[in-house]
Amino acid sequence: MKAMKTITGVLLKVLDVLSIVLMVGMVVFLLIQLVARAVFTHGFSWTEESAKICLIMLAYVGASMTSVNGVHVNITILNDALHSARGRKVLFVLQQLLAMVFLVLVFVFSFPALEIASKSVTTNTHINNAIIYSIIPISCVIMFFGHLAKIVRQFASAEYVAIVDEDRQEGKPERKEEDGDK
Repeated sequence: MKAMKTITGVLLKVLDVLSIVLMVGMVVFLLIQLVARAVFTHGFSWTEESAKICLIMLAYVGASMTSVNGVHVNITILNDALHSARGRKVLFVLQQLLAMVFLVLVFVFSFPALEIASKSVTTNTHINNAIIYSIIPISCVIMFFGHLAKIVRQFASAEYVAIVDEDRQEGKPERKEEDGDK
């Protein structure tokens, strides 16, 4: 559990720095374009494309961050309908496993797409599209780890341990109260 927390912490710091760099890059590229159009009445062809590349990568980095942080938007109607703590735990794990299966599928199918993308370059910056879209399988791996970490945290939580202990107590015969017990 400690190793998982350490890896998660380092990963979040790296993603945080990367998201800041991408956001600043996007703003700088757009400001260059704005100033160039205002001063020279003609912008640079590469700035808009560079800002789009930053935006694409920022979306995947942000999705990875929310997955590792465990703050993705959730629809809780099923969770709210369950009255059993055990049922909510099982549903939570099933949701995480379903997301992980989806991420594995996206990861697998991203490689043929990368192969196709590698045959073209961006119009103005001449960057190979495979370099840009390689963020997809990378973010899938990070998000997979995030969901796995959530499952590990779930089973290591004090609430889960209390539920398991409660279940064990249900299986034992009840102890008869003695005169001194209340």
